[in-house]
Amino acid sequence: MSRLLGLPIYKKVNWYEEDLHDFYDADKDNNGYIHGIYLYEDIEFNPFPESLEWFKTEKERDSVFDNILRIQSRLCCFNGILTGGEI
Repeated sequence: MSRLLGLPIYKKVNWYEEDLHDFYDADKDNNGYIHGIYLYEDIEFNPFPESLEWFKTEKERDSVFDNILRIQSRLCCFNGILTGGEI
């Protein structure tokens, strides 16, 4: 993943695929919020997400993620930037 001309990088994640159930002793399933989105501001200098948000359903997470991509796409078009692949 590389940052695209100042745009943050958003990544879909799953609580179990991130092995967070192994990390936390008390709350193994994050109260059911297992579908997430990580935000990386500058992944080259900081490999840890700046923020994250968790959702109960994959559908809800994907809807928010798709909306983020639509907004970023509009910003790229507005600035004359063509994007492709991962944002």
